[in-house]
Amino acid sequence: MNYKDYKAKKDANTVEVIKAGGGYAFASKRFNIETGIAEAPEIEAVDTKTLTDKKVELQTEITSIDSIIADINALK
Repeated sequence: MNYKDYKAKKDANTVEVIKAGGGYAFASKRFNIETGIAEAPEIEAVDTKTLTDKKVELQTEITSIDSIIADINALK
């Protein structure tokens, strides 16, 4: 699942987080392209450790970008 799309898909009611097999998963609605009839949802495991690790990675990247912006602004 593309994490960037989660909020929009959740708002559109096409994905949700569910309990699955002692853990958690994304359940994404799927439809038959030809008939439009709903099919079994796509299930993809998700866990807080993976999400937390991704969040830390992105926060580190933002910190680096902020530093670059500050260096550029200092040259003005």
